[in-house]
Amino acid sequence: MIRQRHHRNRRKEKSNLWRLWCKALGTKEGVSNSEADVIAIIRTLILLGYMVTNCFICAGVIRHWNSNVPVSVDTKVIKK
Repeated sequence: MIRQRHHRNRRKEKSNLWRLWCKALGTKEGVSNSEADVIAIIRTLILLGYMVTNCFICAGVIRHWNSNVPVSVDTKVIKK
């Protein structure tokens, strides 16, 4: 009995977290709840893609931070 109640509460918490996450992503789209869930999953994947891209950009900036490598010029200046 206690185990069933605990399982129900856990399912309620997951459902509540999913509902909040979907609201955080934006307005509910779709004609049914299942369609709205699919749209929320797609939005989540897009957000994860943005986050991964941002991490790579930040890692590149940090990697090249303060790298003072002198640049040599291979061309000659032509004076007129």
